[in-house]
Amino acid sequence: MKKLIWVGVILALIGVGLTYEPEQPTETNTIEATSSTVEQTKGDIETDLKTTYNAEKVETMGQQLVVTMPFADASSESKMVFKSFHNMGNSLNYIMGNHADIEAKKIYYMYRAKLTDASGNTSDENLMGVIFNTDDLKRVYQGEDLPFQAYLPYADMDYKQPLGKKAVQTWCSEQNDKANYRNVCL
Repeated sequence: MKKLIWVGVILALIGVGLTYEPEQPTETNTIEATSSTVEQTKGDIETDLKTTYNAEKVETMGQQLVVTMPFADASSESKMVFKSFHNMGNSLNYIMGNHADIEAKKIYYMYRAKLTDASGNTSDENLMGVIFNTDDLKRVYQGEDLPFQAYLPYADMDYKQPLGKKAVQTWCSEQNDKANYRNVCL
């Protein structure tokens, strides 16, 4: 029934000299996700980082773009770091591919997690920050999506909690090429 209505509408438009043209999508980029491809339409950076990459907060602080992300949940500390870095790499591909004209001098990823103290009290805490100079990212990103490992040599770490540092050190201990990540794997 819907097809008949659409056919009637199109024929009526043609009859009065108008043509039906489907909406054209806005500029798009393809972002590689774990094993699937996500079609991403260029839009508001804050909205896109929140909806596509699970950012909790996106804000500009001085000349920094600060992206607050949840520390990935996984079965081990190493897998938590891997999943967090993987998501960070995908979001950096999005930023560099869709917002290369970004004015921020640095991009700062702050990772947060729910921590429980010895008394059983839980609180949301900043675990660690990963900081990039935007100029470095622009030199590395050449229009094609990169794995997070391509960005890590340009990262500086800012540990807020011992758990953040311990988790990254555990991930680093499992890497054969940790010399490439000397700013991350201290």
